[in-house]
Amino acid sequence: MNKVIIYGSIGEPKFRDVNTKNGVREVCSFGICQQEGKDAQGNTIFAWYNAEYWMNKDSKLKQYLVKGAKILAVGELKTEKWKDKEGVEKSTIKIAIRNLELAGGKQEQTAPTTPPFADD
Repeated sequence: MNKVIIYGSIGEPKFRDVNTKNGVREVCSFGICQQEGKDAQGNTIFAWYNAEYWMNKDSKLKQYLVKGAKILAVGELKTEKWKDKEGVEKSTIKIAIRNLELAGGKQEQTAPTTPPFADD
């Protein structure tokens, strides 16, 4: 089974359109910052995870996916591979989010105040 459940804050989101056989979809890529605990000196330890969320082009959820928004996401790990300029094979792991809920918390000034609880 490949399942990830994560709660954290969105980093700077990046949106892009993708043409699919079912029409144009929008992909939102962002980091998820999660508090991991405290170190020996009592300092908070944070971890960042790369994530990607696919949605319909006209999704109302887009306006709420802003830096600092708290989310609860369910998805799966996805490995992406590519070759850099020198031909060296590279890879990274992302969380492919399948279900996303807004969990309240910090919002940017431009975000509306009443978030929806379901996408599309």
